[in-house]
Amino acid sequence: MLAVATLAVALSAYALNFMMRRFAEFSLVHDAQMAGSSTRAAEVFRSYFADRKDEFRRRAEAIIADPPARMADLAAYEGLLRAQLLVGTEVVDTWEAPAETLGRSRKIVIDHGGDVSVGAAPAPLADARFVVELPC
Repeated sequence: MLAVATLAVALSAYALNFMMRRFAEFSLVHDAQMAGSSTRAAEVFRSYFADRKDEFRRRAEAIIADPPARMADLAAYEGLLRAQLLVGTEVVDTWEAPAETLGRSRKIVIDHGGDVSVGAAPAPLADARFVVELPC
């Protein structure tokens, strides 16, 4: 009877050892797979946002290439949510889309450095910075 009990304990110990090793192997493989997936996901997001950043910059530069007389003139620009003309830190002119169209957005600041006029003031603003906000 002692032999039967010893055999049962030995088989139980072996089964427990086998299960623990398999669980540890599974856990390590799973962790490696998850790390690879996380790395790939991070690269995809990084690439996506880099592309979006370039697109936002191109759209903002297209607006700046032909600066408007007033920021409100940008209301017809497709997808534009907000626009500000800054001279130094002073907001000279601003425009914002209606509240119902505002959602997720991305702000772009471009230093123009050229001749820009605002409203009826024809004087150039040499230190002008444009801030535009486009939907994501």
